Amino acid sequence: MFNHYSPRDLPNLFGDDDFLPVNPGKNSGSRLPTNKRFNKKSKLIAPSLFDQDSESINLTEILQEFEKEDRERFIRMSSAARQLNLRLKIAQDENQDEDKVYIEDQLLASNKLEAREYSLAIANSLQQDNGIVIIPTGLGKTYIAITMMLAQLKKNSAQKILFLAPTKPLVNQHVSTLQTLLPGLEINKITGYTPKKKRGLLWRASRIIVATPQTITAEIKSFKVKSLVGQSEDMMMLVIDELHHQTGHYDYVDLVEFYQKKNSDIQFVGFTASPDPSLNTIKGWIKQLRVKNGCVEARSFDSSDIAPYSYCRQVTPHYLDRKLTPLQREFKTILAEELTKVIKEISSRVKISIRDMVFFNEKGLVVAIKIRDFNGLSLAFKRGTTIPEKKEKAFKLLSLYGQAMCYHSAIRSLNNGLPEFVHFMERQYDNFEKENKKFQHFFCNNLQTETIIKKLYFYRLWKNKLPAMFKQKNWQRSEDTLIWMMALNDEKLPVIVDIIQKTTGQILIFTNYRDTLRKVKYYLNMNLPNSRVGILTGTSSNLHDPGMSQKEQLTTLDHFRQQKLDILISTSVGEEGLDFPAVDTVIFYEPIPDIRRYVQRLGRTARHHPGTVHILIYKDTEEEKIFYMVKSREEKVKKIIKYLQIKEV
Repeated sequence: MFNHYSPRDLPNLFGDDDFLPVNPGKNSGSRLPTNKRFNKKSKLIAPSLFDQDSESINLTEILQEFEKEDRERFIRMSSAARQLNLRLKIAQDENQDEDKVYIEDQLLASNKLEAREYSLAIANSLQQDNGIVIIPTGLGKTYIAITMMLAQLKKNSAQKILFLAPTKPLVNQHVSTLQTLLPGLEINKITGYTPKKKRGLLWRASRIIVATPQTITAEIKSFKVKSLVGQSEDMMMLVIDELHHQTGHYDYVDLVEFYQKKNSDIQFVGFTASPDPSLNTIKGWIKQLRVKNGCVEARSFDSSDIAPYSYCRQVTPHYLDRKLTPLQREFKTILAEELTKVIKEISSRVKISIRDMVFFNEKGLVVAIKIRDFNGLSLAFKRGTTIPEKKEKAFKLLSLYGQAMCYHSAIRSLNNGLPEFVHFMERQYDNFEKENKKFQHFFCNNLQTETIIKKLYFYRLWKNKLPAMFKQKNWQRSEDTLIWMMALNDEKLPVIVDIIQKTTGQILIFTNYRDTLRKVKYYLNMNLPNSRVGILTGTSSNLHDPGMSQKEQLTTLDHFRQQKLDILISTSVGEEGLDFPAVDTVIFYEPIPDIRRYVQRLGRTARHHPGTVHILIYKDTEEEKIFYMVKSREEKVKKIIKYLQIKEV
């Protein structure tokens, strides 16, 4: 860790330039190799660091070996450690040919928790206060939390720490980290998969409990039997990971409110790498967690105490021409014509213009809906159903709204590709046969929709059983058994293969849709037969795609971490907080508008060494607009971070 660093050639999530090139040179943008200056014997630096009688430690001799910048940093770290009643230890990293400074404590495993300047500074700043920590991905939010936990654990030998995380894979990762670093403590997890009979026993036996908020909420609200789980009187600290979920009706909100009322002595600390682009949202978190002025610790990659521990991340957008297949163009025209009819009928029944709520193509056909604006119509229609004289008209408008959304979603899935479109249509007919809602009836029984299904069947793109309403149809099927491969005519797929072939190390590919994920996997298996490709999705009630169970998810994650897989293709379940040390490259199959998810995806690389992110974008489409939108939101986040750093909120 005691190195010379290249001047500011560091990751740029909150920096000034959009894309940072990696400077030439073998070690560009990373920690540079160091001399083995402390490999004779590990030395403990006690809290009494500068006492004259410190045990056989020649501090002058040690400090002279440091460069000035490293020496000053070490002095600051030592001062912070002393205030936290912690010791520092210099030892060689067992995995790298360099020396590091570690935090030493009787509760900690030796040479496991690296002492970092920002981590000690944040822990020291917040010590006993409620706080919010906003820090870029890959810099060890969990390690900062552990540094803060140590003070609470030593102060109180009986009460518990509740550590909340939004997903089960993230809960499992935190449990593994905590058990490794704090081997002498009883640490357990409680999630929806934990048998209810065992939850109380686990809660009672544990000093630290890692849990999903939904499970704790369910236990607290249990009416039949009073649960031991989550009792406020047992707790001294609540750690909230991925604090950006602290909004709306998410369980974090209810739990914070519950514990604030029940036990004001609990210390509340929230962590996030993905602050909202609205300062008002952050102020809402401050109010909900009762955070004092000066107790919001915000860092960016430009922060002086962060820079020495960061790695370069290069973000490269790839702008591609989208070329729809003849079949896609034909289907899109059919669907756009039907959507236009529905929009015109809605327009004729309401007293306001809805032209500004939709997108038109060059032929004047409606090809997409502005969801946020259109959803406002839906709310108005629902209110109309409560007014007797408007009830009939309102229900008709709601049915038309449902039809319009079906056509909008169909066009969107068609733009993504034929496999995505086929799976979308399968889901519509499955839902129709189960629910038989009025808008589904109009969509699924439409003659134009039937024409589309007939052609999908002919071209062998419809691989599952036909919907019941079409079983008696005597439709022809092409004799060419490979004709369905037209579905792989997607300009992004060969680009992904090209990126992979030029990349060393593991690769993580994100897709927004499960159908796209399976298309990408099939294409990679076909074109890169020697690569080991895995997938990661959530669970699903979809008949044709049940998703993955928790056990399957954990097995896949373990295989990827153990480098038994070269490539992992993931939906959103792989975005948040998961640590994949060997990932060099992340690929976005398509851009996403949510700045928090964008930041999380970026953060899956450049965590332990420099990394690259590739974002695939179809030119002159909604994807390009989405990319520019998220970049604009990124700029807002940068400004918020800078504001929080200079102002006590």
